[in-house]
Amino acid sequence: MATGSKPVRQVADLALISIFLAMIFLPPVAALLGIGPATSLTEKRAPIVRPPLTLDLPGLTFFHRNFEAYWNDTFGFRSTLVRGYNRASMWLGVSPSAKVVVGTDGWLFVGEEYSAVEYYRATRPFTPEQLVWWQRLLEGRHDWLAQHGIRYLLIVAPDKQSIYPEYMPAALNRVGTATRLDQLVAHLEQHSDLQLLDLRGVLREAKAHERPYERLDSHWNDLGAWIAYAEIAKRLGVWFPHMQPVPLSDFERTWPAGQGNDLAMLLSLSDVMPGERLTLVPRVPRRARLIPTDGTLPPGSVAMLVTETGDPALPRAVMFHDSFAQTLWPFLSEHFAHIAYSWQYNFDPGLIGREKPDVVLDEMVDRVLMATLDPNPDEVTRVWAARRERRN
Repeated sequence: MATGSKPVRQVADLALISIFLAMIFLPPVAALLGIGPATSLTEKRAPIVRPPLTLDLPGLTFFHRNFEAYWNDTFGFRSTLVRGYNRASMWLGVSPSAKVVVGTDGWLFVGEEYSAVEYYRATRPFTPEQLVWWQRLLEGRHDWLAQHGIRYLLIVAPDKQSIYPEYMPAALNRVGTATRLDQLVAHLEQHSDLQLLDLRGVLREAKAHERPYERLDSHWNDLGAWIAYAEIAKRLGVWFPHMQPVPLSDFERTWPAGQGNDLAMLLSLSDVMPGERLTLVPRVPRRARLIPTDGTLPPGSVAMLVTETGDPALPRAVMFHDSFAQTLWPFLSEHFAHIAYSWQYNFDPGLIGREKPDVVLDEMVDRVLMATLDPNPDEVTRVWAARRERRN
């Protein structure tokens, strides 16, 4: 029996060795020959470029490290292996990436960006000094604009887990009783006359009969954006009485497939986790049109987009924002003669001086409160000076 099993063991050993060698050599051979599946990964970063081989000592010192990083990004069958690992992890209900949190009932949430999980769990509350820092920063913006006859509206967009905590995994339990936004709202109410537009209430109310966020996406959909826009328009209507939100009945609801799944895309699994996104299509064509900015962007502008309606009776505006405002653009643009959107958290007095707005909108997602914004020098010298003048 033992003698008869020896050939079997030899075949098994040979097969194991062959598999091992194939696993070792196939990736570099595939990379060198440029063969392999055409699948790609969505990693929200640029691929690492192959470093040039130089003969100087400093270049050689770092070449092996840079080449290793490049190779880890490009070895053969990498996308297939990563996607296979991601699919297996999701099947087990475990997130394959720290950037994505796997919730219940098929919901995905933002993970590590701006300490989103820490924000949700309220494990690191504001210190009194940090609350004063944010108060001074925001009041400085408000006061500098007021000196120039410009209105200021701070808008805080709620992250998805702020509206749908019931779909967060039980392991990520809430620790603190108040998030940083809760703290900031309470602090400003007690120590400042500055008001911010907190959109959590209207969105939580809406979710009882609507779904303003998608299961596989990190942002609100068009319905959530319309709810936010309607609140913004109502607040602006106090200063500009003719500004009233366009009613929801003026839009047709559609659900395009293959959209609303940026978190699934981040896992490179959008093909196996297809999403759909509630989209609002206006029944009447919009007035606002994009204004070409190629070659005319002011120095230092960040991802600026400009729209105009052609109606000089409407106010002018500048909006500083993050990705949550992208779906606000079509709604807000209808109410301004001219509005410039700048994708940044920094406050740019130079841009404001060039655009000459009647109002500045300042939008940020709530999890950004976990970060300490680094004001640019222009803001430090101009905006904080207005804050000091106010105290005097």
